[in-house]
Amino acid sequence: MASKETSLNAGDRCLVYGAQAVGCIAGVLSIAMGVYNCVTFSANCFVAGIILGVFGFLLVVFEAPYCCLMFECTDKVYDFSQRFPPFLKAVIYIIAAIIPLILCVSSISMWFACGLLAACGILYGVRALRKKIDSSGDSGDGAAAANRDTEMSDSRTSLVNKN
Repeated sequence: MASKETSLNAGDRCLVYGAQAVGCIAGVLSIAMGVYNCVTFSANCFVAGIILGVFGFLLVVFEAPYCCLMFECTDKVYDFSQRFPPFLKAVIYIIAAIIPLILCVSSISMWFACGLLAACGILYGVRALRKKIDSSGDSGDGAAAANRDTEMSDSRTSLVNKN
């Protein structure tokens, strides 16, 4: 785990820790807002509150297992969740934010908690896109594009000359 931490540059490290911090805050707030939404007269908001509380608890276990030291399985669940690619985490967190919001649109507390949950997903999405851009090797400058163009033209001329 230490080799993974040391291989991150400053921008990636900020995204990783920022997403985990937002995930921890969003998880605790989702649990609180889920309990708050359970005290309602609407059946949809009651179900949405339960779902939001469960998603909040899972988010805290996935992102901040030190908040749940009383459970022995949190380390295993955390290690399992760290094997997910960032893009998959982004999709899961954004879908988890949409489901309770569809059930109870009228609650402002639901919007706030689901917004933080979606923000965590968006941070993981940015991290996944950044990883993809870094792995492609394109730094975004014109020199790399010009280098690729000359390589393409060289390969075309070698194909033409062989025939």
